[in-house]
Amino acid sequence: MSAKATRLLASIRWSIAYIVVIPVVISAIIIWISYQRISDFEKAQYNIAESTVVLASKEVSELIKNQQRLVGIFTRNEHELIDMLAQSPNDDSLKQQLSQKLLEYFPNHFTFTLADHEGIPILDDFEGYIGERCLRDIKRVASGQEQNIHIHPNPYVYHIDIMTRWGSSQKGGIFFVSFRTDFLGKFLSVSSPHRHELMLVNTEIQDLIEITEKGARISLKRDDFRLTEKEQVRMLYSAPVAKTNWKLTDFREPNLFSDYRNEIITFSAMIIIIFLIGSLIMTVALLRVEKRRLAAEKIKEEMFSLFNHDLRSPLNGIYATMQLFTQDAIYNDHEGCKKLAGAGFNNAEIMLGLVNDILDVQKMESGGMEFEFEQTELVSLVKKTIDINTQYGEMHKVSFELVNYDSEVYIKADKKRLQQALTNLISNAIKYSPENETVTILVATKGEYTRISVSDKGPGIPKEFQPLVFGKFSQSKSELTRSIGGTGLGLTIVKYIVDSHGGYVHFETEAGKGTIFHIDL
Repeated sequence: MSAKATRLLASIRWSIAYIVVIPVVISAIIIWISYQRISDFEKAQYNIAESTVVLASKEVSELIKNQQRLVGIFTRNEHELIDMLAQSPNDDSLKQQLSQKLLEYFPNHFTFTLADHEGIPILDDFEGYIGERCLRDIKRVASGQEQNIHIHPNPYVYHIDIMTRWGSSQKGGIFFVSFRTDFLGKFLSVSSPHRHELMLVNTEIQDLIEITEKGARISLKRDDFRLTEKEQVRMLYSAPVAKTNWKLTDFREPNLFSDYRNEIITFSAMIIIIFLIGSLIMTVALLRVEKRRLAAEKIKEEMFSLFNHDLRSPLNGIYATMQLFTQDAIYNDHEGCKKLAGAGFNNAEIMLGLVNDILDVQKMESGGMEFEFEQTELVSLVKKTIDINTQYGEMHKVSFELVNYDSEVYIKADKKRLQQALTNLISNAIKYSPENETVTILVATKGEYTRISVSDKGPGIPKEFQPLVFGKFSQSKSELTRSIGGTGLGLTIVKYIVDSHGGYVHFETEAGKGTIFHIDL
């Protein structure tokens, strides 16, 4: 395998490594970071739930204690009215007065009653506001047990009961006030973190919902007030509420984790796709750069080949000639001197032509080739160019024929540059023509353009080389081409000059029969 092929293969392997290995590594890192973010998010939600529940459960307990304290203050402040009502339980006026006082203190209360020291109600409950569970709780408190707050179902309002003692142990009893649960629901609502829900759940009756952010469980539109399996899966943290039958529980929204997970996955996928597209673009760009680099290296190699063969050969000829001129004996042979001087001149002329071609290409690429357009009579210019190349043709035993031309054809052109392009075509035709053949030049007007054609009877251009004809340093690898030599820049210069005149250069060729180059201006 050649060094050039090895370098190209290495470049392709490196590009494949870049487009495959690096994106895979980066994608793996992004996936790992995404997994960590999802895990951290879930842990953060658990931590939020824990801190919220711990603080909120204490606050709920304080709310209940505060309500108990206020009921106790009310009982002490209104003890005379309570005593009077206890002595006259059928006095509707007294009952109405106490009810009005309660309304001033507790706008959200539901009902009240009085019981003696044994827990037996003193006031009649004709409306049925005081249920069986309320009566059991009154007796428990009357017997000295601690009251545990819980929800009391009722056909009218689900409520909680607050009880306190009034009067002495023998003459007093239990003052009982029922409260709607709205204040607890509002507290849960304002305490709940974003996309979380707080509930008070009964600890005695497993998984029974007591109070939610909407209020008591009766506010929920459902048939079963126990926690479902799906709700239990969403449970993040629970903590008991002191002096109640409740535990405060935090539930996440059903889609809290999945929404965040999908968001992270989508974002990560977008990053990976953008990175892959960027990597692909970068790889294509690198391959193009590598292709240009290899092309430049090829041109460099061709230039070294040019220096090695086409420049060094005439330079060696000049060197040998000048070396002979240093010998005194050569001056006695006048014909020999003349022949040597002619050989040196020809070699120097070849070198000058090669250097001029290289400099012209450099000017073309840098935009430094200047043109001076003026009205030019084309036929005269072609004839003059033929005259300039006549001696070169005679050296190769090739003649010229100018055919089918109009008497006068005027165009806008740079005489010097156009003549240079024609000279390159004519000299090529001479070099590739067999001895005693004729190079034919045609000048003709065809509609809106004028055509100059230069044809030879040479071997023609090989099919595989035809696409490269106008490329820099392009020469066929045939034995004939190698023997003729040259820079491979002549036709590149021709195309640039013709293009700069707004024209078009092209060719027709046939193996063994010759080639015709056309310049259409």
